Amino acid sequence: MVLTMDEKVYQTIKQLKMNLEINPSDYNIAYEIGYLSHLQNDFTQALLYYKKALDYKEQLYQAHNNIGSIYQIQGYTNKAIESFKSAVLLNNKYSFAYVNLANCYIKIHHSNDAIDCLNKAIKIDPMLITAYSNLASIYHETGEYKKAITNYDKALEINYDPVIKLKKILAQPIIFDSNNQIEEQRELLKNNLYELLNIKNDIKLDDAYNEIGLTNFYLAYQKDCNHHLHKLIAKIYLKFSPSLEFESPHINSNTDGNKKIRLGIISNYFNNHTISKLNLGVFQSFNKKNFEIYLICNEGDEDYMKINFYGKADHIIKFPYDLEVAREKISSEKLDVLLYLDIGMSAFTYFLAFSRLARIQCVTWGHPDTTGIPNIDYYISNKYAETLDSYKHYSEKLILLNNFLMYFKPPKLPEIYLSREQLKLPKNANIYACPQMLFKIHPDFDVVLKEILTMDKSGVIVFFNGNNPYWAYKLKERFNKSLDDLASRIIFQNKYSEEEFLSFLKQSDVMLDTLYFGGGYTSLLALSCGLPIVTMPSSFLRGKITEALLKQLCLEDCIVNNIYDFAELAYKIANDKKFKSTIMNQINNNFHVLTEDNNSTYELELVLQRLMKCQISNGVSHYSIS
Repeated sequence: MVLTMDEKVYQTIKQLKMNLEINPSDYNIAYEIGYLSHLQNDFTQALLYYKKALDYKEQLYQAHNNIGSIYQIQGYTNKAIESFKSAVLLNNKYSFAYVNLANCYIKIHHSNDAIDCLNKAIKIDPMLITAYSNLASIYHETGEYKKAITNYDKALEINYDPVIKLKKILAQPIIFDSNNQIEEQRELLKNNLYELLNIKNDIKLDDAYNEIGLTNFYLAYQKDCNHHLHKLIAKIYLKFSPSLEFESPHINSNTDGNKKIRLGIISNYFNNHTISKLNLGVFQSFNKKNFEIYLICNEGDEDYMKINFYGKADHIIKFPYDLEVAREKISSEKLDVLLYLDIGMSAFTYFLAFSRLARIQCVTWGHPDTTGIPNIDYYISNKYAETLDSYKHYSEKLILLNNFLMYFKPPKLPEIYLSREQLKLPKNANIYACPQMLFKIHPDFDVVLKEILTMDKSGVIVFFNGNNPYWAYKLKERFNKSLDDLASRIIFQNKYSEEEFLSFLKQSDVMLDTLYFGGGYTSLLALSCGLPIVTMPSSFLRGKITEALLKQLCLEDCIVNNIYDFAELAYKIANDKKFKSTIMNQINNNFHVLTEDNNSTYELELVLQRLMKCQISNGVSHYSIS
């Protein structure tokens, strides 16, 4: 009988365990069991035996590193950091541990610490390609595009790797200098993708998540339709990594039309995050007579929000950051429907979405852009946020609900709001609030800002610095060119607490919705404080969310069609107190229609039931539904 590789490893582990019983203090044997178990993705057993090895030899730095790797896969970032720190403390020449430690720092947005670790790894081993590639990824995320490209080039000089070439191609500036730069970058991206798609070399991605680890997140902030680019990128991934197109065995089996619909709801953001805040109530509203709810989330650290989600589901499926293991775990539940609350924010769920893990797979507006992924069947949107030709913008079939799929519970407003002085805001100025991430500030928005500041001599515009200081630096640099002296009346605030932020909204005169990718949760918070918002909707969902919210409040007067009307309306609201008061009254009188509303859940239930009936009547083909 010929043993498979898995069977050979199992037999080897079995023999090593017997040897360890004879020599329980032999740390080498314990380490080897841990290592082989690690390779088999048996993380529980691997941790057990790595720790047994350390019981007899604490200085075993490889064991500390490997324990850190498991914690990292499981999502226990802080534990992973401690293990990697132990590894480099025991061996400060251990370059791979520095690389691993850097990856953890990236996860918790400690960019400077990550850069320091990678530079140490490069000093130890100047030919370590991974260190240069990861350094490039960090610089890309912080917005230092030129440094990112330089480090990708250094890695490619050491050894031409098509995977690194792909990462370099996908890297885009985050804060753009001009429209011309955006157009040039998009054209370059498109041409490079076609070149890569037609390449003759046999490029193989064994693990797309670990080897690439990127999404196309920032494309959504570039004004134009991304349908074609997302589909191109997906084609490339499927060409280089066919294993991504995993299909659960149950997909081709018969389904029972009388049983409950097994609905999986998946996200990497079941924590104190906007995704959770807008979807917790959706869970609790599902009719449990017709649906069996599976919460699918990453293992790792938990907060109060994640624990609240656990209580709303019938089953909890926790996956490690390992595509193969996650696919098998989800597949074993034989789901009818898998709903992604977002695709494009997390690299892991992006690559997971290439698999067919349920008969019907859909995504909703947590990241409001198409995915380009063939195995995502439907995009669930809102009729107010789409146009007659919106279907052209999606690789998925479009489903329009009468309401946004969300459940918004308004925050508890402070009994006493903080003053402008306490918030470090100018006392007598008209405050134009723009509390959005800085990568939403498109170059076209500069024209709006210039018009407002030109009209309103007592006006200031307030932005927030965000996680990456370089974003603010790049934006200030652009404002100094596009706004000249007017840029001196733009304020960049550091992050506020929740109480401070709500007070800031209350103390502001008007909120400016960013062009092309507007507010979602931020707009809801502003409206909950009675703050008027001016918006100019674009052609795509991501630029029409605030418009849809305002239409539901019957506030069409706050919706404009061009940037000059935008500036004039914002100025009027800030300076005409009677006009502003009228709008605020309208907000306060109608705001209840946006809050704690279960209608979107009921709509979704009906849609999913209808789709499942189509599945049953048409056999198991998931492509037959019109």
